[in-house]
Amino acid sequence: MAQLSLDLSDMECNPEATREIEQHISLKVERNEAVYLRDIIYKFSRRPYGWPDNEILLLVARLGLAGKISFTLGAELPLKKAYEPFTSVRKHGEIRIQKIRQHEERQLKNAAGLVKNTFNKTFTGSGEKELSELINQELKKWHEQLKSFNHKAQTGHVPGKQKIEQDWLWFPVYLSNLIVLA
Repeated sequence: MAQLSLDLSDMECNPEATREIEQHISLKVERNEAVYLRDIIYKFSRRPYGWPDNEILLLVARLGLAGKISFTLGAELPLKKAYEPFTSVRKHGEIRIQKIRQHEERQLKNAAGLVKNTFNKTFTGSGEKELSELINQELKKWHEQLKSFNHKAQTGHVPGKQKIEQDWLWFPVYLSNLIVLA
């Protein structure tokens, strides 16, 4: 679907229908119910909606391209490989839809402020992914610096040696937890 270069901002993409499908998926996920593509097609092809199956597939694909949902077919299903399973009616029951957690604009601004205070870097991107990459990059730089400080501290009596050794013990755990959370 990504190869078709779908215009997600196009008014013809039926924003009300897209919002309806997104709300349905969100409600199912909040109730901890599994959401399969076949269930979405079944719900929206019946009354009161009566939408054509291909239109429903297109709306779900647009939500995937917008980064609001992801697909699994046993394992993670990349968008580049989703065309064949989407067009195969037999696979509709196997494609599971998962909501991608997205943060509010306020939370992103707070995180960007923390990045500025912590790393002395101004975040100029616009999305969660760019912010996460910046944080990971800066933390890895800190880790490399801590490694070099630790090696230098092992050579003899260096001011702050105890602090470096203490930080050296907790930093890998802290770094791995942040990368997992990001």
